[in-house]
Amino acid sequence: FNVKGEDLLWLDKPNRDFTPEAAAQWATLGVAPCPFPSVSLWAPPRPRSGDILIADIAGRQDVAVFAWTPREFIDEGLLRFLFTDASDARNQIAFIAERVESQLRRFAVDVAGMPGAIVLRDPSEGHERGAAIRPDKGERVISDLASLATALEEYIDSPDAEPDLKWTGRVQPGTVSAFMRRLHAAVIRLGHLVQSGESRRIDRSAAQVTVVGIQSLHDLGQRFVVGALLSEVFGEKEGSGQRFPLSVVVLDELNKYAPREGQSPIKDMLIDIAQRGRSLGVLLVGAQQTASRVAAEVLENAALRVAGRLDAAEAERSEYGWMLPSTRARARLLKPGTMVISQPSIPVPLVVDFPFPPWATRKEEVAEDGDNAFRGL
Repeated sequence: FNVKGEDLLWLDKPNRDFTPEAAAQWATLGVAPCPFPSVSLWAPPRPRSGDILIADIAGRQDVAVFAWTPREFIDEGLLRFLFTDASDARNQIAFIAERVESQLRRFAVDVAGMPGAIVLRDPSEGHERGAAIRPDKGERVISDLASLATALEEYIDSPDAEPDLKWTGRVQPGTVSAFMRRLHAAVIRLGHLVQSGESRRIDRSAAQVTVVGIQSLHDLGQRFVVGALLSEVFGEKEGSGQRFPLSVVVLDELNKYAPREGQSPIKDMLIDIAQRGRSLGVLLVGAQQTASRVAAEVLENAALRVAGRLDAAEAERSEYGWMLPSTRARARLLKPGTMVISQPSIPVPLVVDFPFPPWATRKEEVAEDGDNAFRGL
């Protein structure tokens, strides 16, 4: 996941600043220095881009657009990832979301001639499950997240009728209104990620490395995409029962998705991956400025720990107890590229230098045509 800037969108391009001295370091490792040879790039569509979806990326043009149709949104149970704020776990909003998800699966019917669009019909009407129908006159067609929110409002928070208890359960009206307020807020912040049409799901089999750019999304949109893809990856592994091929998830700002305090669907999933992921073939690589803000369950299950330069106060926290006292003192003075590693094969932490990357980490580092990024090799 690319969460800041557009840094990871250049992994397949050579770095113009790569030198023979850097190549010698890679030679010591026995690794041929080169950009990543197999990379697919994905980005969300630009808001209000119309029928032609354009990737919300400034630096590159060869980036695929991802989105979910209303049918995929319902079938994969993605509604819960619209309520990932820690405060939502302290009330009954999560309960309403579960009830609504269950009812949507029962009521959703495909629309003939409109791929991915649905209408909501009571299953007691006897329509054939899985068949596409033509909507009746005046029947609401759900083609995006905004129309889904409007349709749900008629069932659970209509100003002209009592809420349908099959959709909400016996919760207070104020909680139902809070659910709808958050849903309408999600429409504004990430509504362009759900729209009917041909499927634009991220194809993780298209390349060895899949970069999903979410840096342009609102914070809620970022959590939604991370939750949806983690659920997809973990579900595939649980369903197949096969560990190989391994799936490696690289997530920056891990403290935002698995914070020490509070609960959310994403945090629960990341804890599950940390605890059971290695046996299922899902490996989590998380990065953050301060480990003390990450959920303890995630840190406790980390097989490898890597620390760069640390703030003096942060270095004294218990999360860095795996370091020797002398190593903690040294960690306050580390230069960029130098880090401390703890791993099972050697019982003491090691101070190492990471070699200069042969791939570009930002647009200005990309070797222009005619440049020999690997001169001297």
